[in-house]
Formats: sequence, structure tokens, C-alpha cells
Amino acid sequence: MSLHDPKYLDQETYQQIFAKHETYRIFTPLIQDRNTIRFHLKEDDYQLREGLDGEELDLFFDGEMRDGFVSIFRNRPEGKVYAKSIPWEGWDSLRPVISEFPKAQIVGVDRMGQVMRLGGKESAVEQAVGEMVFDTTVIEGYVYLIGRGKVWRRDAVDTYTLIAEFSGKQPRIFRRIAGIAANDFYIADEQGDLFHFDGHQLNPTSFQPSQFLKEKVVHQSPTIYENQPEPEQITCIAHFAPNELYLGTSTGRVLAQTLAGWIELKRSQPEQMTYPIRSIVKCQERIFVATGFWGRYNILNRWQQKHLWEIKGNEVQRADAPEEVHDFAETLDAKDGVLLVAGSRGALLWDGVQWEVLIDAQAYHTLSAEQLEVIEADQAAKASEELSYEQVLENISNKTGVLVAEMANKLEELKDSPKYWMSGLPPLITREGWHAEGFEILSDKEVQVIQGDLSCGKCLEFYGPLTLVFGNVSAQNLIIEGEVLIQGNLQVENVIYAYSESMGKLWVGGDLQARTWLSLGQKLEVRGAVSVEHFCTQQSFGYQMEQFPEDQDFITDLDGHLVPELFKDEALDFEELLMRIEKNEAILRS
Repeated sequence: MSLHDPKYLDQETYQQIFAKHETYRIFTPLIQDRNTIRFHLKEDDYQLREGLDGEELDLFFDGEMRDGFVSIFRNRPEGKVYAKSIPWEGWDSLRPVISEFPKAQIVGVDRMGQVMRLGGKESAVEQAVGEMVFDTTVIEGYVYLIGRGKVWRRDAVDTYTLIAEFSGKQPRIFRRIAGIAANDFYIADEQGDLFHFDGHQLNPTSFQPSQFLKEKVVHQSPTIYENQPEPEQITCIAHFAPNELYLGTSTGRVLAQTLAGWIELKRSQPEQMTYPIRSIVKCQERIFVATGFWGRYNILNRWQQKHLWEIKGNEVQRADAPEEVHDFAETLDAKDGVLLVAGSRGALLWDGVQWEVLIDAQAYHTLSAEQLEVIEADQAAKASEELSYEQVLENISNKTGVLVAEMANKLEELKDSPKYWMSGLPPLITREGWHAEGFEILSDKEVQVIQGDLSCGKCLEFYGPLTLVFGNVSAQNLIIEGEVLIQGNLQVENVIYAYSESMGKLWVGGDLQARTWLSLGQKLEVRGAVSVEHFCTQQSFGYQMEQFPEDQDFITDLDGHLVPELFKDEALDFEELLMRIEKNEAILRS
């Protein structure tokens, strides 16, 4: 069975909506009716992505991912099949749903209780709930919200009626809600307890978290962080009928309520169902399941091996669908007789007979012959400089010098780092030494190995994860982010500015000479003599220099010593600091 593709979006429209650098990705699919399909978009959770033109784009907005919406209207004439609303800024974990009352439109509520509505010729922010909100759903057309032991219903614009509140001694944080009627819905809290609302009050159910949820489990998530044992969580509630209730957990398990009690459904391929259950929906009398991450870890779904699952009896099986469908299956919605399957690749719609393509990112990734030639030429040029990590490690082992062992260890650590398990190791570029008259910036995407001396007439900038220099380094000014090891001497006419969010380190095997050393989170180790007029740092970074003269004074009061132009709203302006160093302008008060 092949996929039907009506081409709702042409390539130009796709680029307009999702941005040329693919900034936005589908986060939540929302069915208003079978012909009106809406998508909640979020910015990609990569810090940086590189476009074909080499231009880099910072994808964060003040530390937060921005939201957006796009709608596809399947029954409208060509040229009027989509609408977009991008961006929505300042929302913290926005959870949109499709409300039917008082109007059919998108209603979104974020974690801080801010409320927005979109659609039906409206785009507005409503009065806030006034308390934190952790999940939303729609029951009989009305939006329901849950927070710290409370349940609200949105009865009208700016009107949120408190319909239930937990009365126990211990405070509760409600995490998931689903239901079929105003007097028949379920809520799961952070501890895994499940409650039922009968129209009057919340009542505990027979579900025993201590029996069905694991107290300590290592969640299978391909992050750069070490996974620690945590309690298993309820990540999804699916309520289809009075006696048809399912729970999904953070370890990829599905629990079902039966007349005899709760049971765990068998998984036909348990090794493929280890990620959190994100969606359980019912369409055409079939029950579908999708696993995946959300929140800031939504990016991890790119590397997950995706599958669309289906519940058949007491077993979760791989759904009978065209093979290509599974690659879209990160999150689901079902309504009005259609199933919506969506993820980072795009979205598909199934009406019980046919699979229809709504958005397929791969269809818009066709490059022109000229673009391919540029890419291939660039790759060939890099390949001539690039050696394998094993080759470089072998070359280092044959060298002698005070930092040879440290250089080999650092390269080995990077090669084995879990950070690169998914994306692959950065290119390793080896070069002979050279001199640059002007600025010289070493890419943040590459590991650099410089076999000789490196000198720069103006500002030299190291941004890569690891830079190894076997000779001497000299420059007018030096900017460092990441790990840098210099076998010889380091001589800088004015300022060394070293900053690192991960406590990187500058190693110098010979002597260090500079007028000013400014460190924000960067360590320093010098095996030779140190001659620096001003050592500046911030105590809040826990700074510790391992080699320095005993009589050396440290400047930790940056506000009192840096020029006032470097401060904006009483905070250090890092962009202005970088610009002044690059221009060789003074950063210290005279």
C-alpha cells in the first residue's frame, strides 16, 4: 500500500512555515475535524544548526523554545489550504488542545497558567489561571486543566471554574488527565496514584502504583547525561469507554484495566518499546500507540527507531501499516474517524482506508545540482585534511613533550564521549602551523590538531570542543571556549578571554605571557612561567587556577574593574565584551 500525497504544501511554502534552517518542528498534532488539521510547532532543541550557506542560527529565544502553529485545510481550494501563526514567544511548556465550547479553536495553557486562543478569526491571550498548570485535555468539548491538586474547567473566555480539589494531607501534583464525560474522567499524579472524578469528588481507584510501577528504574534515553535510577511515571492516560482504560508509562509499558483488575499488556517487541508512551488513541475500532520524548528532550526522537504500535487483545504489536508510516510515528491524535500520525519528519492522516501525506519533510530536502556540487567540493576539501581519531592518537603516541600524555587522554575521552553517540564524532582536522595577518576563527564543529606554531596579527578564537597545538601560539588577543592544549609557549599582547559552560581548561606546556587573563568558567594549567598583569574572574564560577605566582592578585569584583560600557541593566553584556576584545579595545578601567 503506497502513501497518497496531495501536495498540500509546495517547497516554497514549507520553507516559509518551517524556516530555511528547519527551526520549527511538529510537536503536537491536533484534529479539529477530519478536514481541519492543526499542528503545534516548537523550535528545534539544537543550540546551533548550519545552513547551506554556512550561516549559523541560534535556535534559542532568551533560553526558551518559541512556539508556533500551522493549519492544513483539506477541503479548501488550492492556494488556501494552510494558515500559520509564528512565533508565539514567552510560553513555558505550552499544552494546546482543540476546544469546542465556547468556540471551535485552539486553546493553549502553559505551565505558569498563561492562556492563549487561536482560530475562528481570533488570536489572543486570555486572563491567566493564576496557578501552575501541568496538563490539559478536552472532555465533551470543554478544556480541562490540572495543577497542584486542582482541576479547572474553562467554561468561557477568561472563566476557569474549579471543579475538584484534592483534600488529602499530602500535597499532590497532578500530571495527566483524560476522560469521556464531565462525571467520568481520570487523573494521575506525580507519585503514580490514579484518581477518578464522578461529577462530585475525586476518589482513589484500585490502581496500586507500588504493585504496577517500578520504584527505581533506569530510563532508556540517549542523552549526553548519565541516566540515574528514577521512579517509573504514568506518562499517558487513554479513556475510551466506561470499562476501557489504559495507562502508558515512562518505560514503554502499557497497563490495562479489566473486570478482574489491572494487567500489563505483553509487548511483541519489548526491546523496541523502551521509551515513554506518549500517545494512546482509538480510531476505526483500532487502538494505536506511539512512544517518544517531549519537552526539551523532543529532539531525541530524531534518532529513535520509530514504530507505530497497535493494541490487539492483551498484546501491543507493531501496527499493520505501510513501512514508511512508522518513520512518522512520534505522537498521535484521533477524532472524527481519522488518525493523525506526526513527528519530526512530518504528518500522515489515515481515514480507515488510505494513508494521506499532510507534511513530509523529506520531500522538501531535494537539493539543486549547484548546491550538491558545493557540498561535495567542501566535503572533498575537508577529507584531504581529515584523519581518523585512531591515526591521530597513534601519531601523538610517537611524540615527546610535557603535554603529550594529556593530549592523548583528552582526544581519547572525546572519542568515547556519549555526547557524540547519536550525532557522530566531529571532524578531526590536522594542519601544519601558520600565520594569519587578520582574524582567525577555528570552527566550533571541528577538532583541530596543529602540528607547528600558530600566530595571529589580531584576534585568534578557539571554539571547537578540543584544540591541540604542538608548537607555540601568539596573538594580539585570544578568545577560548572549550578545551585547548598548547605544547609550547603562549604569548598574547593584550587579553586572553576564556569562558566555558562545561568548565573547560587551557593547558600551556611552556610559558604564559599576557596583559589580562579574564576567565568565566575556564580553568588554567601552566607548566612554565606565568607573566600576567591582571587576573580577572568571578567567584560564582568556582574558578581555580592550578599554576600561578604566589604573590599574584586576583580581581573578582568585575563590576568595579571592567569598563562600565560592558554592563547592561547591571549585568555583564557578553556580546559587547567579545566585540571590544575583537576590536582590541580596553576592557579594564584605567
